[in-house]
Amino acid sequence: MHIFSNTVAAIALVTGLIGSAHADQAFVERHGVWSNYAYPKADNNNLPLCAAIDTWNAQFLSFKFDGQAFFMQVGKDSWNIPEGKMVTVNFQVDNAPPFTMNFVSMKNSTGGTLLSFTFNPDAVDDNTGALYLDEVWNVVRNGLQLHLGFPDGTEPNWSASLVGSTAALDSLKVCGQIINKATQPTQPTKM
Repeated sequence: MHIFSNTVAAIALVTGLIGSAHADQAFVERHGVWSNYAYPKADNNNLPLCAAIDTWNAQFLSFKFDGQAFFMQVGKDSWNIPEGKMVTVNFQVDNAPPFTMNFVSMKNSTGGTLLSFTFNPDAVDDNTGALYLDEVWNVVRNGLQLHLGFPDGTEPNWSASLVGSTAALDSLKVCGQIINKATQPTQPTKM
């Protein structure tokens, strides 16, 4: 019943936000260390955005979906990386095989730098034949501990809890399905 009531609340909230031009963001729910948000028009394309964010020690990891792309971001307020620079990040959950991902740096809203990786929904892992996005999604959703490494710079490795990631990513998925449905063109009705 708890999942059903949260899903209904999220649907009502996100549906309301998509039609609202004045709200910047709305907190949807909290799951362990994760917070889910819905933004009515948060990205550069003025699209609605769903986010699941894990924040610790002035650092963050987020998964976001804007109806067109799914992306992962990591950041720290004290970073000052030139905008547009490619940065290699080693991403590992628990003892699963690590992923090496090339993120792009961009300025965040607080003046620091964040790193962003946009998933290609058709990209396949050469080692397993599975969709890359599905593999990352599943290890984060089912994992307990996240490890990030930055081999090209001086940033020490990060470790963070994934407590609540299953519910947070499930909520993100529901939010994404809602904005996908709400942003689809409608057919004119016949009179």
